[in-house]
Amino acid sequence: MSQEAGLARFNELNKPALLRVLLEVCQSPAWRNDLCDNRPYPDVDSLLESSDKFLADITEIELEESLINHPRIGAKNAGPRSAREQSRFASTIDEAAFAEFAALNQQYEDKFGYLFLIAAEGRSAAEIMDVLKGRLKNDVATERGVMRVELAKINRLRLQQLLSEDVFTVSSNPHVV
Repeated sequence: MSQEAGLARFNELNKPALLRVLLEVCQSPAWRNDLCDNRPYPDVDSLLESSDKFLADITEIELEESLINHPRIGAKNAGPRSAREQSRFASTIDEAAFAEFAALNQQYEDKFGYLFLIAAEGRSAAEIMDVLKGRLKNDVATERGVMRVELAKINRLRLQQLLSEDVFTVSSNPHVV
């Protein structure tokens, strides 16, 4: 399906159904409601810009809600979407490097109080490890800003993928799923 066709269905879908679909992208109820309430979007870029703008201005509570159920990099229980995004990481890390990564990840969580978030798609284990080491040097405020940017990248990527997939099953009545 083209992204334009996906966007047309995105714009037509009833709100409760769209809110459920958007759970695959982000857990934040405020973000999902904002995207639904600002429809219709004239083009994909407008949708992506709306998402980016909302995430740039979210509160700390909304940021925390966005991370609910977000899997850690390399987690065995990552859902299919996260596993696909992390596939290059998983295919380029050996057991020793994974142990080092797990220790650094724990150090990150101890320092910042939340999981390490990065747009992992297409990145190797070495790249992600280098980024993690660099971000451990950040102060809390700087890291929160970086994390918002990474969340926006992840949501942007997932929205684009969602628009390309046939997940918007619309019956003859565009308001019934």
